[in-house]
Amino acid sequence: MTVKMQDTPSQQADALLKLLTEQHDFYSQLHDLSGQQARCIRDGSTEQLLALLSQRQTVIDSITRSNTQVAPYRENWPSLRDVVDAAQRDEVHKVLDDIEQLLNQVVEQDERDRAELKGVQAQIGTQMGNVNRAGQAMQAYGPPKSNIKAPTFTDRQG
Repeated sequence: MTVKMQDTPSQQADALLKLLTEQHDFYSQLHDLSGQQARCIRDGSTEQLLALLSQRQTVIDSITRSNTQVAPYRENWPSLRDVVDAAQRDEVHKVLDDIEQLLNQVVEQDERDRAELKGVQAQIGTQMGNVNRAGQAMQAYGPPKSNIKAPTFTDRQG
């Protein structure tokens, strides 16, 4: 969808609102997936997490395409804002505020998830270190290691 200069300001605002509403839907999907992602991390569901990350990437790609479509309207918005009626202007601002709120919530959840994954990684590192120490402890209880080397040459004649 491109800005048509022959469109009235009201038509342009309606087109912008339609695109922003679609964007809002994408951000809502991303927000929902973010919540599911947090549950997967907490539950340790690696395969499900990878599937969710793939879904998230699809939604992010849709948002990127949508941003490309919204860009001309966004550039034109300062001049449009002053000539469209108050109801349209308020609706555009409301949708933009909702999108910003959803995006902030997703970013905050991603930060919490990143911290939790870092904690899990540290915990796994500690557990692996404990496994190494347990192996060393078991070797300590094994037969003593002799510093005497086996003979290199043997006298076979007796």
